[in-house]
Amino acid sequence: MEHLRRFSSSILPRLLAVAVLVLIAVSTAHAVSQSPKPFASVEVAFTDNSTHGMLIMPASCPSNPGDADAPYGCGGYLAQYTLCPDGVNLAPNNDVNQCTCAEGNTIACINNHPLCPDGVSTAPNGNVSQCTCAEGNAAACTNGSGNPGGNGGNCPVGYTFEANACAFTGCPLGYSQQGTQCIFQGCPNGYVQQGTQCVFVGCSAGYICLNGNQYYENAQCSISASATQQCNYGCSGGVCLPPPAPAIATWQVKPTLVKSGETAVIAWQAQNVSSCTVVGSNGDGNGSNSTGTWTGTSGSQVSSKLTGQTIYTITCQGLPGSNPASASAQTTVNIVPTFNEQ
Repeated sequence: MEHLRRFSSSILPRLLAVAVLVLIAVSTAHAVSQSPKPFASVEVAFTDNSTHGMLIMPASCPSNPGDADAPYGCGGYLAQYTLCPDGVNLAPNNDVNQCTCAEGNTIACINNHPLCPDGVSTAPNGNVSQCTCAEGNAAACTNGSGNPGGNGGNCPVGYTFEANACAFTGCPLGYSQQGTQCIFQGCPNGYVQQGTQCVFVGCSAGYICLNGNQYYENAQCSISASATQQCNYGCSGGVCLPPPAPAIATWQVKPTLVKSGETAVIAWQAQNVSSCTVVGSNGDGNGSNSTGTWTGTSGSQVSSKLTGQTIYTITCQGLPGSNPASASAQTTVNIVPTFNEQ
């Protein structure tokens, strides 16, 4: 009996507590099932804090128009949405036409929105056709639709800004036209390149080479009408080049060992010479015997009958002004010795 009393005093309170908790859970579940479902809308994209810390879910855009996820705010670029593109600052008067591009935010400056290209300053009235090109920002001169903005400060070389467009006016000095472009070829003598222009700096008066001849050029880079000196052998550094040195290209005496009474053949050819003379120590080639005179810049002759050692020499005179003035060569023909028994 005592055992039954102890069991009732320890277990019954616990069972009663569990029953109460189950009853509360069932009541709560029933109440939740009977309450309306949470409001859902595709337009709900932002929440604002109330003064008491609760979250207010508006039906359209957030209080801060600079916090827009879509490219033009939470609704697209339409007249009724006074939002600049995401990351772009709204003008104080909430005029979307006067939004200013955030630094480095190229996406915010696309062509169907009235903004100047990234890095370009818009005119006070927000007119995109009056955008001013930023220095060095060539891509910014076309406001996204191919129409140059502002003062056209970055029109290509050879173009000037006229009637809100870059118009071709001709390639400047140092450029040549290739298609619709002006391609830089190099500044002429007396000019130096500064930016995209060739600027005149003057010339050093003196002689220059032109078309292989010597001319005079003054400090204004004006060149004499006619050559001051004809350069027959070319011109370099304002000075006529001297004629090439004389050279004997071919010189042959064959054979160089003969029996007494035999002959030899002498042949030669010279370059850069005015004349040549070939003579033998036996009188060949100098007109003193039957061989006559051997001259000319090239030739071939047969010697007289040789009875002793003979030296043949060729001497050629170079062109006027050449250095050296002449060129020469020589060959010796020997006689096969004979022996007489005593």
